[in-house]
Amino acid sequence: MLPTNIFFKQKEAEPLLSFLGWKLLKHKKFNDLIIFKPDFYTEGHIILYSPRGHAYCSGKTIVEYNGKVYDSISKLLEDNGEKSIADYNSWKFIQEKEWVITRTGQNNFLHTFTGIDGVPKTTKYRC
Repeated sequence: MLPTNIFFKQKEAEPLLSFLGWKLLKHKKFNDLIIFKPDFYTEGHIILYSPRGHAYCSGKTIVEYNGKVYDSISKLLEDNGEKSIADYNSWKFIQEKEWVITRTGQNNFLHTFTGIDGVPKTTKYRC
């Protein structure tokens, strides 16, 4: 079973994100599930938006799968196919990217998180 804090249905997540003050932007999917793990995205990709802030992808990925070490999820999927996502619990993350919250027009770090369970309310950071 896939972890529900990073793989979830859009219909279920949008009310929560809206309550928290965020709008979900361009995202990836696996079957009918949104992939919310930053390691699936490129550096700087913006996943959440509010009028005064946003959450973007930052960091480096190192993951081991089937005895091989990868420095990106795209290479892992290229070698093993999208079906390997179903085997996600076998992936061993050595280093992970994070979602970083900043205010619009500023590069100051406010907060980081990796799953939907870590998304703060926008008012907490005045976003």
